[in-house]
Amino acid sequence: MTDLKEMMLYSPTYFCAIARADWIPELRTKDEDALAGTIGVAAGISAGTVAAILNHPVIPVSDLASIFDNENLPADKLQAILDDENLSIQRGQEIVDAMTNPGKIGTGGRRGYIGDDWSDNKLTNRDKTVERAPTFDKIFSYFRPEWTVDDSPSGLTITVENRRVKFSKSGSESGTGYIRISSSFTIGAWEWKYQYSTLGSTPGYDGFKFMMVDGSNSYYMGLAGETGYGDLRKVVGGTDSIILDCSLVQDTDEHLVKVTRDSDGNFEVFQDGVSKGTVTDIDITTCNYLSIESSDYRLALDYYVDSLKVY
Repeated sequence: MTDLKEMMLYSPTYFCAIARADWIPELRTKDEDALAGTIGVAAGISAGTVAAILNHPVIPVSDLASIFDNENLPADKLQAILDDENLSIQRGQEIVDAMTNPGKIGTGGRRGYIGDDWSDNKLTNRDKTVERAPTFDKIFSYFRPEWTVDDSPSGLTITVENRRVKFSKSGSESGTGYIRISSSFTIGAWEWKYQYSTLGSTPGYDGFKFMMVDGSNSYYMGLAGETGYGDLRKVVGGTDSIILDCSLVQDTDEHLVKVTRDSDGNFEVFQDGVSKGTVTDIDITTCNYLSIESSDYRLALDYYVDSLKVY
């Protein structure tokens, strides 16, 4: 234990070479627990020191992910390492992408739950961090996730163009299409950017279901591409109602929306950094999915979504 600690402090490059097990093959299997424990609790090894070492390219990402997954490395020390600026966002995200238990990183600081920049212009078979650099300032448990896509309604197509998800509406009234991922996130912040190509009096409906239990129970932001429209809503037992009339600014510019919720059910909605109101509601406390949806295509237009962050 002491030798490993001294090696880390004396020479990151030398330590990396040893940890890589090129010179001592049995180190990976024999001393991985000791290594994780040393990083986690040994006096004198700060999160910043570890972060600087792990930022060194010599150790394979798979080895670092294995150390981070190890139960002998406490979650609080792992989180401190990821939050330290000596570890780049790129390298940190590569490690987390390879972890078996990415949820161990938690949220807070530089750490988030779900992130998608769509910079690979895909919804499935995604390019991870090692293939395409992230554009965010956070490291996410689930980065560029695999989306379930339903664009079966005849009046809708869903694609990704220029790093944005594009919902193209033909102008014919039809059913609901969506992109959806699993999510258990209920306390924190959800933010995303959106834009409409045009506005109208009967533009249809677009919903961001940030806390979705099932088709009959959810919290969501309702948008319509109509001036002055934008509500925080809930569906309970199939009954849809407004819980906060936000009156979002609607035009053809891109806007950033953020919704926050705490453990007491206090919500706040922001548009472009400006608070649009608060409300308390506790009817829904669990979550299974995050779903971005579009339906009722009476006006031909394009609706764009990008820069999704859940943290």
